[in-house]
Amino acid sequence: MYPLKLPSKNRFIYLYIKIMTMAKIIMIIPTKILMIIHIRIITKILTIIHTKIRTKILTIIHTKIRIKIRTKIHTKIQDMIIMIVIVMVLNT
Repeated sequence: MYPLKLPSKNRFIYLYIKIMTMAKIIMIIPTKILMIIHIRIITKILTIIHTKIRTKILTIIHTKIRIKIRTKIHTKIQDMIIMIVIVMVLNT
């Protein structure tokens, strides 16, 4: 009856390194997949936020420009009406 032969120290270290490298390789794959999914989700969220902010800023700028143009047109029309009224009053 021989006692159970334990693997030698070098063999044990070799097996340990092999198992650890396999574990690392196995762990790299899901982390890569998770990173890709994570990046896609973050980019989608960021694009949604970005477009919302852009549309808000653009609408604010657009309304300001529209108000300025309207006030200019209104003042010009009012000036024209006043001039016409003055001319009509002076002609009578």
